[in-house]
Amino acid sequence: MPIRVRAAEQVDIEALARLWYDGWLDAHATIVPLALVRLRTLENFNERMAAALGSVRVIGRCGAPAGFYILKGDELYQFYVAAAFRGTGVAATLMADAESQLAAAGPAAPADRAAVEGDEDRELSADLVDGEAPLVGGPRR
Repeated sequence: MPIRVRAAEQVDIEALARLWYDGWLDAHATIVPLALVRLRTLENFNERMAAALGSVRVIGRCGAPAGFYILKGDELYQFYVAAAFRGTGVAATLMADAESQLAAAGPAAPADRAAVEGDEDRELSADLVDGEAPLVGGPRR
């Protein structure tokens, strides 16, 4: 039976937020300022997932996602696959679905400065670097 990508549902929020949080820590915790790591709590990811729910596509059972992505306008804004499903084809299936969704939406208008600067983590990280020296090195959990 082929794996199906579907729209995320309310029941998925907590599991998706956990997947996002775990993946974000895995990828970012040792390379961004400590202050940003402290702001990116599981509760923060729950709030962000709930706010983005209408733009989230997920692969896996309700409440037990294998991966997800979030579209923001014409941008693939977030893309995460649970560690247990990496190397299984889940990422390729999700990416094909994202490409299909973006193609169906048609060509985008030229990006404006606000859209380019809209990445919360990049903006917050830049602000924190200005406000304090970033800590570089081992895990800061």
